[in-house]
Amino acid sequence: MTIARLALIFALTTAIAATERQQTSPANMPKWEVVSVKPCRQVAGPSGGRGAGPGVARIPIASPDRLNLTCRTVQQLIIQAYLSLPNGRRNLQVGIEGGPSWINSEQYEINAKAEGTPGAEVMRGPMLRAILQERFKLTAHSEAKEVPVYTLSAAKSGFKLQPLQDGSCDPPDPSHPRGIRATIDDLVEVLQPGERTTCGLATVSVGDGGTGTTVHALASNTTEFAGILRAVLDRPIVDRTSVKGRYNFRLHFAGAQTATQPSDPAGPSIFTAIEEQIGLKLESARGPGEFLIIDAVERPTEN
Repeated sequence: MTIARLALIFALTTAIAATERQQTSPANMPKWEVVSVKPCRQVAGPSGGRGAGPGVARIPIASPDRLNLTCRTVQQLIIQAYLSLPNGRRNLQVGIEGGPSWINSEQYEINAKAEGTPGAEVMRGPMLRAILQERFKLTAHSEAKEVPVYTLSAAKSGFKLQPLQDGSCDPPDPSHPRGIRATIDDLVEVLQPGERTTCGLATVSVGDGGTGTTVHALASNTTEFAGILRAVLDRPIVDRTSVKGRYNFRLHFAGAQTATQPSDPAGPSIFTAIEEQIGLKLESARGPGEFLIIDAVERPTEN
């Protein structure tokens, strides 16, 4: 079966963990020795001619003291710096608002060398925020609003999954990515001897020919599972299950849907499937939504 996988492969942690990471003390934050910010350059295509223009990214150089980001919009840079989970993936539960239209179209390269070896997570998080604040004059704030949400809670039929043993998964390690094989039917991580499944590993797979959508979340808690459901639903998901522990989730349904969209031959709606297959229920409600509000941003200063 041909699978059109969404570009949504997560080693999820909770939004709380991401918030804690963002609160690095400025006094303790490593400094940059050199920072270069310039408009994205066109890259030669495979035949030696001109490439597709801005947006064709080159492979970055991996280094514990260098940050190389190519052809990124300012909004992508803001998401990377402020709304990324510790593995670098987008925290889908937090929205972003504000800013001029050019932050979604104009692209930039950032090449910077740090003092010492702070590592990729620090450079792509708090240290990238320092570049945005200094060179792009970015100011932003977090805000909670009451918005339409889905609540995730236990169904009357009872939760149907069996918990994994404590210590049965390895914490995410972005510096050592592992291979995965994901299909509608299965999610398999390529492990070396002694390794365990990555905690919170998840994918969304969409099958061709009306075969539906499958969410896999391995060694995940219900909050992490709610986070990946946000990729296929139209509003934030609030975890109200009170279910503890980690589980292997597999949810198959008819596709990305809203509460009013009917099911199709590919399977039941997500609202029916989650109750029948897992023993949870999704209900429409109003609740808190988290947002990053862009107050001000300017085109970058010259090097």
